[in-house]
Amino acid sequence: MRGRNIDDTFGFIFWNWPDVTFDATLWRGGKALLRTTLWPGLVGVHTGMRLSEGPGTGWSFQQNTRRPNLWQDNLAAAANGGQAFPIAVRRIMGTTHDYKTAVERLYSTKFMAPQYFILSGSGTFEGSVLTIDRVGRHEFYTPPIQALDQATGVWYLIQTNDDLLGEPKDDRRYVGNYLMES
Repeated sequence: MRGRNIDDTFGFIFWNWPDVTFDATLWRGGKALLRTTLWPGLVGVHTGMRLSEGPGTGWSFQQNTRRPNLWQDNLAAAANGGQAFPIAVRRIMGTTHDYKTAVERLYSTKFMAPQYFILSGSGTFEGSVLTIDRVGRHEFYTPPIQALDQATGVWYLIQTNDDLLGEPKDDRRYVGNYLMES
């Protein structure tokens, strides 16, 4: 199960987001491939679900902003092979059937901006948060993949636009953890 809200105004307001947000199903060869929530002009995936093709297949994805995230640094990373996530994720979702492979492919892709990817699969305890650095560097201070783990009792993850192993930058993680434990 996934909970999602868009709590970022992107520093500007063009329109009322609920009025222009829509769900789309993308098809390939006459078969539904994935579902995504879009805004006008967006052709990639920001929040989406790869549809199941049988047992052990199907997974969902969302992206959260990670700061600092300066456009100048993103442009320099793009010049060094970094990709914009919406199109890269759409390609990966179109070719990757299962959660485990999706985690591996997303974590090894070189992206131009720092961000968080939240994934869940169709199997028990398939859920993770990937903290992404520019061009796949995986800096020493960046948390490794955080995953659900039945053995240790980690049954949920809450990602609130800050590194999971660091101090929260606002109260949302505290509140989310409290609500989940309640």
